[in-house]
Amino acid sequence: MSTVLSECIHTPMDTIKQKRQLSLKAYTGTIDCIRTVIRTEGVRALYASYTTTLVMGLPFNIFYFPVYEILRKLFKSDPHSHDPLAHVCAGGGAGAAAGAITNPFDVAKTRLQTQGDVGKPYRGLIDAMIRIWKEEGPAGYARGLLPRMLFYTTSAGIAWATYEYVKDLLGADKYLKEHPRAQ
Repeated sequence: MSTVLSECIHTPMDTIKQKRQLSLKAYTGTIDCIRTVIRTEGVRALYASYTTTLVMGLPFNIFYFPVYEILRKLFKSDPHSHDPLAHVCAGGGAGAAAGAITNPFDVAKTRLQTQGDVGKPYRGLIDAMIRIWKEEGPAGYARGLLPRMLFYTTSAGIAWATYEYVKDLLGADKYLKEHPRAQ
């Protein structure tokens, strides 16, 4: 539920970011971009990728958390010891894998967000996915793959290492080791 609500705010911001990065229209700034989009494309244009963003989150998380656990166990010999490098590597690997697997959705999301700027309208996620495949083949789904993987590698590696460090500071692993039934 929190994702559904947070994306109500995040999706329009991401749409504006994409339009500003694309730079096909001469917006004088962020506010001008928002006003122009609402005036020329309507408020719905700000949410063109909302469903896609929600749909993308499901497979991302389905892969992200199990891959992290598998890699954490692979990189860490003692499950109750704090090993920052193991957490960075496991988190980074999980982020890279989940980012790669969901990249086709991210490509479709970007196309939906920028369709008004490039003059290539889509009827929604499925239409975008089909047209990208037909017009560009598998390479179309791989656009931006490396930057997406690098983004999720670093952000997930840092996030997991930080999470595990704080968990260690609070003594969670020590408690679980002493109370195995609590797991």
